[in-house]
Amino acid sequence: MTEGNRMARRIEWQVPPVPDIADNGHHPGLREWESEIRVITPLFGGGTTPRETDPVTVVRPSSIRGHLRFWWRATRGAQFGTAAKLREREDALWGSVETPSQVIVEVSDINAGPLEVCTNPAYALFPFQPNPRKGILQARARPDVAFKLIVRHRDQDKGDVFAALWAWTNFGGIGARTRRGCGALMCKASAPKSTDLLPKWWAKGSTFLKAPPPGDQPEWARMQNAPMIKAEPTSPIAAWEASVGLMREFRQGADVGRNRGMGGRPGRSLWPEANSLRGITGKGEGSHEPGIHADAPGFPRAELGLPIVFHFHFEDPLDKPNNSELYPRRTPESHRMASPVILRPLGIWGTAQAVPMMLVLTAPPPQDLQLHFDDGTTSPMIGPQEVRRPDLATYPNSPMAGRSAAGSALEAFQAFAISKGYRRP
Repeated sequence: MTEGNRMARRIEWQVPPVPDIADNGHHPGLREWESEIRVITPLFGGGTTPRETDPVTVVRPSSIRGHLRFWWRATRGAQFGTAAKLREREDALWGSVETPSQVIVEVSDINAGPLEVCTNPAYALFPFQPNPRKGILQARARPDVAFKLIVRHRDQDKGDVFAALWAWTNFGGIGARTRRGCGALMCKASAPKSTDLLPKWWAKGSTFLKAPPPGDQPEWARMQNAPMIKAEPTSPIAAWEASVGLMREFRQGADVGRNRGMGGRPGRSLWPEANSLRGITGKGEGSHEPGIHADAPGFPRAELGLPIVFHFHFEDPLDKPNNSELYPRRTPESHRMASPVILRPLGIWGTAQAVPMMLVLTAPPPQDLQLHFDDGTTSPMIGPQEVRRPDLATYPNSPMAGRSAAGSALEAFQAFAISKGYRRP
């Protein structure tokens, strides 16, 4: 909206009221929240078989409960300070092996939608691509899924339950790859009703968030900052492609993440990881630009999620020993680090439109990383100093130059988004 001489107008936005239901006949003493939910991008996975949707129950209450637990931790959990205190309250509210949940989740009126092949945006959907050599077919998705969600809860838990519902329905999804926009939700009760209302929508919704104690360091992912939105309404799919394309351009775009290519081949990466691998192994093709860290390894893109696959498709055969994957230190409990960046469309209820959105969660930084090479060997441990440090933003043509003095890929990505027109509501 532009400034100028115009008649002032007042636009009201209210959090949908909770019905005063004391006894619905089945769950006495519980309040009831009910709303229509639409899935505005294709839903992948989420069933008992990897890469496939559930053929019987496309939307399962147990899966929704898991999502609500995550978003409750993200929105309300910071107030507890430690993981032990968080878990105590979480188990009391959402249940544990020993304790039943105080929240009842029900799903009805499911429109499952057809099963279709979906290949775009390819940057978000690479896990669902076919692999003929391994006999893996192209995964199919379900567009146009819709359902009614009913949540029953105790009156004293209203703030906790609403926080989880508001965050999940606006920033989360169902199925697989929700942090890259698959299975993105739009909820009648919580979605913005127009782009003009985005500041009021955020101001009202953010009252659910809890701040951490002073000086606290996160032990789990938290939602502490407003999302960044490009307020140019388009279709949900186009908004999805735009938000995911933002990350693709930052990591791989010509003159941003790599040099311009020639003859159909991509240009050389401007990120320091390739030369860092050569420095670690002492092997590889040697004619590379000086200043990209062969002697001082750097893996800044680890901040954007793990694992990362390094495969030298177009390089000299001498680089073959550098083919590897970067993981958190692999244990039975951990072999990946979910990206703190969520990219998806934000639907505008009552319209066929959405806007591109990104949300950056405050999460523990990556540490204790390790390279696993194709020949079965591993590298020494890679610590935080190889992920974020100032000199990673100062070598010639660094993608972080001018975007993060700390040499943080996460900070640089947010600065890049601002340069592309993304703003906080």
